[in-house]
Amino acid sequence: MNTYEAKSIFLMLERAGKEGSGILSLSQKTHIKPSRLRRYLSTYSEFFTQVDSDLKYRLNTSNHFHGSTQDMLTALKSESRIDRIKQTFELYNVWPILTSALVLLAILNSSWDIF
Repeated sequence: MNTYEAKSIFLMLERAGKEGSGILSLSQKTHIKPSRLRRYLSTYSEFFTQVDSDLKYRLNTSNHFHGSTQDMLTALKSESRIDRIKQTFELYNVWPILTSALVLLAILNSSWDIF
């Protein structure tokens, strides 16, 4: 989910208020597939909560953000930055190289202590 899509979800749910908004209604307003919306809304339970046992969702006001859309979006952006950094490391297989280099340095350092 990109930032624009996330922002539109937050704004639509903010407008819906305590009653919340159904998946299909939210999908029509945001032009995001219902299956993606369901997955996204259930993944971020700190931001969204399900209304009763219905298929409606609303903003979670009982978290430390107290329903502040701007604070939630800021937290989501910083989380996505961290995910992008991790993906970059995984993409270029940097972790195995760094691990090997650290092991090599540890071996070299311990062998120098012997002399």
